[in-house]
Amino acid sequence: MKSLKWFTRLLMLLLVLAIGLVSAALISNQVPFLAAPGPAERLPIYLSENRIVTSENAVLPELRLTYYEVRPRVAFEAATAAVMDLGWDILNADGDQYSLHAVATTPWLRFQDDFYLQVRETDPGLIALHVISQSRVGEADLGANLRHWLNFRHRFEQQLRRRPFIDDDEPDAEEALAPEVD
Repeated sequence: MKSLKWFTRLLMLLLVLAIGLVSAALISNQVPFLAAPGPAERLPIYLSENRIVTSENAVLPELRLTYYEVRPRVAFEAATAAVMDLGWDILNADGDQYSLHAVATTPWLRFQDDFYLQVRETDPGLIALHVISQSRVGEADLGANLRHWLNFRHRFEQQLRRRPFIDDDEPDAEEALAPEVD
């Protein structure tokens, strides 16, 4: 009887420890747990998925495609700068295809997650960022890849706002104002 009581206490301790670790990881990843569609929809995703994909019909609103009024090359330069700001390792960057592959390393256990990005022009002067972020290890990432995406998007938007990107397709200000000479 005493061994059953001891075993039950050990199981309870392990359960409390596991719940504590999962909660700490979710808090550390700063997942928007209470945002739409709500905790009942989000928790199973955080506990069972190790990959996020941006798409038009994503369940989580923050994973739905966001459109930006900017040329693809300018967006790609901003994206590359954002990845470098985050301290991620760029494994491949293709300026012709406007795509890159970077690796983000998690702070706690130093897991490496692959971050794939492609800038796609949807209309002239309008782009969308197509992203896949996935863990190399494990079945659930506890929101780590979502956090990678949210951090990237924030830095990307900062880059678009503050950095002056020069677009070779557009005349510079002096050329645009100079009168034509025959």
